Amino acid sequence: MHKCTKCKKDKTKEEMSKDSSRRSGISSWCKECRVISSRKWSKNNPEKARISKEKSKPSYLKQRNSMLKHRYGIDLDEFERMKEDQNNSCGICGKSFDDMTYHPHVDHCHESSKVRGLLCSPCNHYIGCIKDDPQVGYRLAGYLAVGAICKECHKAKTADERELRKAKPRC
Repeated sequence: MHKCTKCKKDKTKEEMSKDSSRRSGISSWCKECRVISSRKWSKNNPEKARISKEKSKPSYLKQRNSMLKHRYGIDLDEFERMKEDQNNSCGICGKSFDDMTYHPHVDHCHESSKVRGLLCSPCNHYIGCIKDDPQVGYRLAGYLAVGAICKECHKAKTADERELRKAKPRC
């Protein structure tokens, strides 16, 4: 346990801020106190906060570029081109990346490391759950197409879908 010198509460190591300048690597303040203090400073010093944020932008972009190159063999420019090629939307569900609070996920083959496209977080998760197996994906699509979805919640939109659902209702 560590004691936060700001709030004087005992905290676990995970609840403490990191500080690489200290021998232990742990700050004397907890994360909660650090966030409160940082927000208060930003509110009281809006111009300095704006300048500080602008200065950190190039550093962030440099880190993001390095991460993309290291993990996927693409740079930030290629990532942006891929977004543009996909109309700034998920390659599976089509949801706009502008509606998301996170970066698009780079979908890649885990065997060859070849980049396939950009996905939203849920679609990336689904791909992971089926372990990149297209046969499982086909079976999943077939399962949903023949009535696995509750008819009350999801009405069939086409005559073909209605026929499929009549053939094998599940709920």
